[in-house]
Amino acid sequence: MATGTVSSVNYDNWQEIASVTTNSGTSTTTVVSGLAGYKKLLLVWRSIVISSSGTLAVRFNSETTNYIGGAWANEYNGTMLNNENKAHVEATGSTEFKNGYIYIDNVLSAAPKTFQGFGDTQGYVNSIGGAWYNTSAITSITLVPNSTQTFTSGTVKLYGIAA
Repeated sequence: MATGTVSSVNYDNWQEIASVTTNSGTSTTTVVSGLAGYKKLLLVWRSIVISSSGTLAVRFNSETTNYIGGAWANEYNGTMLNNENKAHVEATGSTEFKNGYIYIDNVLSAAPKTFQGFGDTQGYVNSIGGAWYNTSAITSITLVPNSTQTFTSGTVKLYGIAA
C-alpha cells in the first residue's frame, strides 16, 4: 500500500474583524468602517429581522450610486422570481433574513471586486453574485433595508484574510 504526504499547504487564515448586533428602529447598520489591509472578506448574517417584508442591500463604501454589476436570484419552489443589478437579498412575504453570507474578493484592488453569496429567507433561497466596479479599495460595509423599513434584530459578522 502506497502512502503519501502533503507538505507546504498554505491555508488562508480568516480573522474576525467585526461583530455587530443590529439596533432596533435603525434604518442602516454599519458593519465596519476604516477597513484596511484585507484582501478577502466574508460577511455573515444570522436572524436579521426588518420592520416589513422587502430587501436588504449591502453597500460598499457607503456607495449610493449603483456601480454593482451582477445579479441575484430569488427562488421559491425552483422558480426564479427576480434578477437585478444590485447586491441584496429579498424576503418576499417575510421580514426575516435567516442565515446568509457574501464572499468578496479583490478587496484592495483597483480592479472590480467580485462577490458571491447565499441567503435564506422564509421559504426562499437567494443566490447573489457579481462585481463592484469601483477602483477604490473597500473600506466600509453597510447594510440597508429598502424604503422606510428599519431593523428589529439580528447579528452580522465580518471576517477577513489579511493581505
